[in-house]
Amino acid sequence: MKKFLLLLLSCFLYYNSLAQTDEVFDSNRSVRFGFKFGMNYSNMNFNKGYPPPMVPVEASWQPGFLLGFSLEVPLPYNFSLQQEYLYAQFNGENRNLSTHYKHSYLSLPLLLKYRIIPKVILMAGPQFDLLIAAEEESNGQTTNSTHGTEERSIGITGGLGFQAWKQISLNARFTHGFNHIGLTQRAAAQEFKYEILQLTADFSF
Repeated sequence: MKKFLLLLLSCFLYYNSLAQTDEVFDSNRSVRFGFKFGMNYSNMNFNKGYPPPMVPVEASWQPGFLLGFSLEVPLPYNFSLQQEYLYAQFNGENRNLSTHYKHSYLSLPLLLKYRIIPKVILMAGPQFDLLIAAEEESNGQTTNSTHGTEERSIGITGGLGFQAWKQISLNARFTHGFNHIGLTQRAAAQEFKYEILQLTADFSF
């Protein structure tokens, strides 16, 4: 992860040195609305819970989907601010207990974007997630765990976007959760932090 962040920073400094400070790649920018969909690959990191488990839990990255809308407001000097309103599935597994989790969220990322070259965009910002529904599956039985699951998730997200066509972009982001999310199972409290890789296609107009 540190190498990935250093690579992003190096790209930013390199391309920024090539451009004039007041250069704007698109002089006709305006407020843009968008629709997006894609995939989440999430890991519920129980080893970062409090207290940590006595036996470390092996990472298990699980797929889920997302879809929703975005609103992008242009700012000076190739910057813009983008608010997203998403329905997102963050799934996971505790391999020590052979238990699978399916969580649905209203996801609200707020991103500061910078166009480092005409087709490449760097983005970062906070992400707020509100739980809609939760299920857990163990020993072939599925139970509703919505009321026993912490309803808020807060994280920081960052990544890159590539403007494939005028109205279509492809994006890759990584989100790291800040807060501990509590679960109650078999009268024993468990906590974890989210780690999420997100791949999306965005359509703007």
